[in-house]
Amino acid sequence: MNTAIQRFDPNTVRSQFAIAIKSGLMPKGMTQEQAVVLAMQGNDLGLTWTQSIRAINVIQGKPTISSELMRALVFQRLPRAEMTFTETGPTKCTVKARRAEGQDYTSLMFTVDDAKRAGLMEKDTWKKYPAAMLQARVTSMICRLIFSDVILGFYTPDELGAMETP
Repeated sequence: MNTAIQRFDPNTVRSQFAIAIKSGLMPKGMTQEQAVVLAMQGNDLGLTWTQSIRAINVIQGKPTISSELMRALVFQRLPRAEMTFTETGPTKCTVKARRAEGQDYTSLMFTVDDAKRAGLMEKDTWKKYPAAMLQARVTSMICRLIFSDVILGFYTPDELGAMETP
């Protein structure tokens, strides 16, 4: 990830995308227009256009990023930030975080019971990988709560009803 937002040039993305699509290494069916929009959104996060294509998924017309990318962006943008999982397992996950040393920690927990109430435990990924999914959910919650300026309103695919790969 880049440390600073780059000057965005949609024409460069279009020409580079034309080469990339011919390589067969781009998502099937992706258009140049879609690539440019994803690159624009990724640019806001400090990503290159190729990182944007890999990292941003569109679910129900909304861009999403993984919980891993959320954590990476927090640590990149706020080097003094802390985010620690104090409990992880197949039934609950707890995280504590703060923006910088000397500030109070904020702690959040997400449990299987929370996931059941939200109708998430019916999904195959939640059944197979509950610990990873709990960790992803509590990550996005803490990022939205205290690092919202870093993730810029992005959701994880799971939060919008898609399957997230643990």
